[in-house]
Amino acid sequence: MLERQYNLVIAAAITLLFVLFAPNFFAPIGIHFFAPFLIMALYFFRLSTILWLAFAAGLFLDALFVSPRFGFFAATYMVSLLIIYPLRLYFFRDWLMTVPVLTLLFSLVALLAEHIFAFLFDIPHMGGSFGAFVLSLLVVPLVDSIWALFFFALPLSMLYYYMRPKTHGKE
Repeated sequence: MLERQYNLVIAAAITLLFVLFAPNFFAPIGIHFFAPFLIMALYFFRLSTILWLAFAAGLFLDALFVSPRFGFFAATYMVSLLIIYPLRLYFFRDWLMTVPVLTLLFSLVALLAEHIFAFLFDIPHMGGSFGAFVLSLLVVPLVDSIWALFFFALPLSMLYYYMRPKTHGKE
């Protein structure tokens, strides 16, 4: 269990590095960099703690980037995790497949919440055409899921595999 919690700390460090440096390269795609970390946190914390983490992550993004309204990403992440939280019971705590699949679902819900909030709060540049909306609903969750697989699930699974105690052939 301690190794898995250590993986969560490593995931937080990876997330902060990519949040600070990767938007220069992936800005047009709109990757949700905090999604894999928040999905991993679903399996370690209660709902109230996860909502505080989502709030902090969203406020960090709101402060770091020029967001439409301050608190926009915080509200989006909190609503998305409220919807995704019950689904964690239907998935194993297997990082290799659970993190990408739940990241895809989180990204889909977060995009829908972003567009609903943009409509409710009259944020003009979040709207766009219907075709761009449908394309973003297809492309962004898929890219987020691939991102979660290659930068979180695979490296952390390999790290867990190599850091576990060796039994030397004794079962």
